[in-house]
Amino acid sequence: MSEVDIKLISYDKLSQGNWLTDNDRYGLAAFVDDNVSRTFLNSPFNRQPEKTAIMLAVDRGDVVGRHLLYGTQIKAGDQVINAQSSGSTEVDSSQRGKGIGSKINRYTLTNDEYPVYICSLLSPACLSIMSKPEYGCTIFDIPQYVKIVNAAPIMKRLGIPSFLQKALTAVANGILTVINLPNRFKLKKIYARYRLSELKEIPIWAEKMCLEDGHKYAEVHNREWLQWCLNYNLSGKPEDSQHFYAIYDKSDNPVGFFLTKVRLLENVGRLGSFRHGVLCEWGSVDSQLTEIDINLLAWNTYPSDCYHATTISEDSEIERRLKRLGFMRHGSHQIGFRDKLGQFPDMAVQSNWRIRFGCCNSVIY
Repeated sequence: MSEVDIKLISYDKLSQGNWLTDNDRYGLAAFVDDNVSRTFLNSPFNRQPEKTAIMLAVDRGDVVGRHLLYGTQIKAGDQVINAQSSGSTEVDSSQRGKGIGSKINRYTLTNDEYPVYICSLLSPACLSIMSKPEYGCTIFDIPQYVKIVNAAPIMKRLGIPSFLQKALTAVANGILTVINLPNRFKLKKIYARYRLSELKEIPIWAEKMCLEDGHKYAEVHNREWLQWCLNYNLSGKPEDSQHFYAIYDKSDNPVGFFLTKVRLLENVGRLGSFRHGVLCEWGSVDSQLTEIDINLLAWNTYPSDCYHATTISEDSEIERRLKRLGFMRHGSHQIGFRDKLGQFPDMAVQSNWRIRFGCCNSVIY
């Protein structure tokens, strides 16, 4: 293992600026630009200035690795406990294979800043480390599904001339339109019962739907957290956006909501660059407004140039119904955590948790 030094930058130092004192020859620290700093400093759960914001791996004065840490909260029965999460880990390609990433992740799992560590969007390296028995981590593997919205990236992957790409894309999208006719009929029936409204300010009733759904454990998605996710993301690019939709019945009573994000993914192999939409968070207090209905409503809000819509579900019946809507299984969404003090033995039972894609940094990423 490389004998690198681990340097910790607190939120207090981050807020003051000029926190970098080492040589950033690989550009790893530069990732934490004004937008990233502003995003993390405005999190409602990063209110303790002494907690670690940035972890740097430094080798003889050169920054060779970077890791961002931030606070979150976990609802555990009637308690709310502070927890730590992290992400945006990177080790320069010239320094990989030296154990630097392992050292970073090991510190994250074993430090005593918070009693619980939780993360999502796990990289293969992080997943490998968290799977080691000595850390006693729990990893939930939740099925992920996608539905094609626009066939253009698939045609680009074929490597055919652009004029032919456009023609074939038009044909493929026409076929998708026909295939989606039953979904359009379902949407018409949903809109006959409910009204959808995009909001810029999170209503307090959305917090209640998140925190009072009956599960013992959940990441705290209160009004402030939801608003933070709506207002900020790590890229700061205009093509990356988040959207909150309120659902009302015909008497204008709030009965549900959903939060989505649209992201531009760049240079994804032969697919090139494309946008995709993700259902990050949702809630319903109307038994007639189902998870399937909300997935269909979310799909209908994504821009027409999105390649695909993404969602997750741990319910086999929901999986069957998602496939009827045209969703296909596509990998998994992992959520991992470590109860460092062993306070909550039943935290390892997945059915005790409220599971959403928008966990930890999954919305702002």
